[in-house]
Amino acid sequence: MSKSHKIVSEFNLAGQFFGFILKDGYQPKMLRLNTNSGEYWIKVPKELRGDLVRAELYNQLKPGDRIQVNGQSIRSMKNGTIKLVADRVQLPTNHFSPIYPTSQPSAPPTMPCTVAATCNQQSPQQKKCSILVCGKSDCRKRGGEEIAIALEEQLQELGLGDRVQIKKTGCMSRCKQAPNVVVMPDKTRYSGLDVAEIPELIEKHFPVTAMT
Repeated sequence: MSKSHKIVSEFNLAGQFFGFILKDGYQPKMLRLNTNSGEYWIKVPKELRGDLVRAELYNQLKPGDRIQVNGQSIRSMKNGTIKLVADRVQLPTNHFSPIYPTSQPSAPPTMPCTVAATCNQQSPQQKKCSILVCGKSDCRKRGGEEIAIALEEQLQELGLGDRVQIKKTGCMSRCKQAPNVVVMPDKTRYSGLDVAEIPELIEKHFPVTAMT
């Protein structure tokens, strides 16, 4: 009978969310948690990544928020190292906006967009407006990379590069409608976007006259 070289126990930590350690530039691999006893890096298993990414996208999880993480502490008997793996992450209770439902129609809302006005009112110290582009493989294969490049070029051409940031994200759970884009902060989602539609999208959400 082989001997176990690991000791597994449960942990329960509460503290401030400091952000993610990313894999491939967009996929959360580790969660940074600052507690009274120091900072911990906690591995995020695949089954939790999608929910955490969506929570961050829709401002339900921001750096500085207090969260609680439960999981397994795995101690190696060989070298004494300890690896923490999350089983459950309790998000802040002060955010009431739900995670964007996967059953939501792919067409963008018809309500008036206020992104341009919001960006225009921001001070340099405040967070930029952003366009989130799914960076997962299905979206990349269906033109996500070209969409990100076209958005960046169009924003630079209109002089909006310092006002609007392009961010690649993890899976948005709409792989069949790829590529997927979300305009923040109003959370307008576009699925199956084509490069030819980029100028119209920019004009709708970031009209130059409102941004200057």
